[in-house]
Amino acid sequence: MGSFEVVESKLMADTWADEYLAAIAIRGNFKFDKKRRNHRHVLGSILGLGIDRKILGDIIIPDEGDIQAIVSREMTDYIEESLTSIARVPVQVERIPLSSVVEPMVEKRTVTKTCSSSRLDAVTSISFNMSRSKCAEAIKQGEIQVNWEATSSPSAATKP
Repeated sequence: MGSFEVVESKLMADTWADEYLAAIAIRGNFKFDKKRRNHRHVLGSILGLGIDRKILGDIIIPDEGDIQAIVSREMTDYIEESLTSIARVPVQVERIPLSSVVEPMVEKRTVTKTCSSSRLDAVTSISFNMSRSKCAEAIKQGEIQVNWEATSSPSAATKP
């Protein structure tokens, strides 16, 4: 149920978003315990209401301001009435327009590494910081794909 280009999963097209999705703002006094203002606690509190994970979309936790979440429109009233606390911090929930949801900041970084060989196990090893033997085993078991195709040869050559 993503609403941005950078989300992990995207449930439906933007043309249907207003019909099936809603946004909520979650307000609470987290200033004395910022550790409780995190994705894990918000997700756990909402799922603790007995809601299926499929009903819940993005959870946006900005540095300041309200926590925001995209949810299935049919469950918005229930969440508004039932979600009273997150990690023992009292909260208030209200519906907000989808257009007012803040797009999350995404940190991107480029990493450059030098590899001694173009063999698949060597490239995988340096890319994932795993031993070459563990990578070779994963390749043999078909857990590694090259260009969306499984390969079982650790010695397969890769192209730069």
